[in-house]
Amino acid sequence: MANISLLLKSLLLLVISLAFVDANKDTINDRDSLVCSGMYSKEDWGGKVNPFISFDMKKLEEADDTAVTVAIFDFQDYQHLGARASDGVFYNVCNDDAIKVNLCNSTQKNKFIVRDEIYDQETGENKTAASAILTFYQNQTGLHKSKYAVKNTGYYCVVTHRESLDTKFSAVVNFRNAFGNLPAAEINKLPLYGLLAIFYLVAMALYSFAFWKHKHELLPLQKYLLAFFVFLTAETIFIWAYYDIKNEKGDTA
Repeated sequence: MANISLLLKSLLLLVISLAFVDANKDTINDRDSLVCSGMYSKEDWGGKVNPFISFDMKKLEEADDTAVTVAIFDFQDYQHLGARASDGVFYNVCNDDAIKVNLCNSTQKNKFIVRDEIYDQETGENKTAASAILTFYQNQTGLHKSKYAVKNTGYYCVVTHRESLDTKFSAVVNFRNAFGNLPAAEINKLPLYGLLAIFYLVAMALYSFAFWKHKHELLPLQKYLLAFFVFLTAETIFIWAYYDIKNEKGDTA
């Protein structure tokens, strides 16, 4: 009975600890202006939907005409964001000053400045972005209508910029992979724990058969080994089931 009680307590603690794990969503706000996550393309890891990154503004507080500028990009393309004027001043966002020095035009105002090509000092050639860069600005709460379509496997980031330091905002960034709601770094655990569960089940079945066959000549240690097999099998099934549900349902809180 003591072993069963210990098993139940351990499984309860495991479920409680896993309950605090979020789906693949991150919060970005006026204090933390950058979030990143790995993403798989649909070709590299299949799934039901086309992978995307979305931006949902939950709170925005400030004066009139306040907007938060957003850029979504592959991390390896970070050098394509922003431009330096001839006087040495670096501009991240297309504002009136950047327009005056011809770094951007009025149709790009309030968006991040994106350079299609940059000079690579190592190769001495102009380098284009590996993936598309999406930039927009948002001056109201709600889900932005444009979603970033992930075409290539990589490490993607969302960065924000606010003109006024008094602007307070909070938004949720959803890194949605094709296979489900798990982060790209976690998806390998799903088949891993599935295989482990099958392995432990087979091992426990074989040991249980030998246990029953020699039930009248068992040592205490052999009984403890059976309890150990039961614990490992149940724990692995619980973990696999959690990742599977989380991948399908996401964060329902």
